[in-house]
Amino acid sequence: MSKAQASAAAATMIPESAPKKGKLMKIIVLLVVLVGVALGGLYVYVEYFEGKAAPEGAQAQGKVHAAAGEPGVMIPLEPFLVNLADVEARRYLKTKMDLEVSPEKAAKEMEKVMPKIRDAIIMILSSKTNQDISQAAGKEKLRQEILTQLGTLPGGQNIKGVYFTEFVTQ
Repeated sequence: MSKAQASAAAATMIPESAPKKGKLMKIIVLLVVLVGVALGGLYVYVEYFEGKAAPEGAQAQGKVHAAAGEPGVMIPLEPFLVNLADVEARRYLKTKMDLEVSPEKAAKEMEKVMPKIRDAIIMILSSKTNQDISQAAGKEKLRQEILTQLGTLPGGQNIKGVYFTEFVTQ
């Protein structure tokens, strides 16, 4: 092979490898961006949906339940549909919730006082405005208020948690 052919072959190799390096660089940059977005999403999920952004009272209560040992029995309640206390417009709240009861035998006793439980919850829900419950902190405050009120009912001291399974305002 002559010098001219060798330099021509070298010249043709450089342009062929340059686009490959460009494509490789684009792929690497894309992967770095995707990993960054995934890590950012994971951070947001852990901080806000795993309870780290919850009010301190909610965190402390969760720690008490975890330290208490075994999880309680979940009692699903029938849905609630109530008028909210908004003056300027008619607003409604539809919510479903579960009560965590411990020990297990207390769940059967709760059935006897279910009308009192539902009445107490309806009275609390209907006293709220949309503004009171539109933010996460308002929902947490509502949860604590329900838990406190139910604790005053017969057998209510066995209720360890209130969990919203549906929460819609209109």
